[in-house]
Amino acid sequence: MKIKFPVPLDQIEIHIEAGPCFGECPMFDLVIRGTGEVDFENRSWHLPREKRSFTIETDQVKDLIAAAFEIGFFEMQRNFESETRYTLQSDGMLIRDNFYMTDHQLRKFSIKLGDKTKRVDAYLGYPQRLEWFYKLVLRVTGLDICLGVDA
Repeated sequence: MKIKFPVPLDQIEIHIEAGPCFGECPMFDLVIRGTGEVDFENRSWHLPREKRSFTIETDQVKDLIAAAFEIGFFEMQRNFESETRYTLQSDGMLIRDNFYMTDHQLRKFSIKLGDKTKRVDAYLGYPQRLEWFYKLVLRVTGLDICLGVDA
């Protein structure tokens, strides 16, 4: 994805939506704007439901965008819905197949820079660097503590 710079701060947005799972995973909707404005809605059944708005420093937004480039977010495939597994059989054959599950959490990532938006849906088999980015966003916003996420 080719992005033209410079990009005005009011045309930058990081959006993460974390859906349900068969456990106590945090469910929320998080929007971070380039101006530092943050909107958060907790939708978890096991935590107090709340909506709140706050701000972070614009330098922190800049660092999150830089991290997104560092992990190759804008080049990632659109959907991660299965995990590739390799199995060695007793007859010496190596098998490769896709593994699907129904109890993981779907996380929808979206980053808008100017007139370009990249979205990645992460359910299963997504790169660990995307998990790192998820935890970084929660740590930068301070939401890791209230959500109980080890970031």
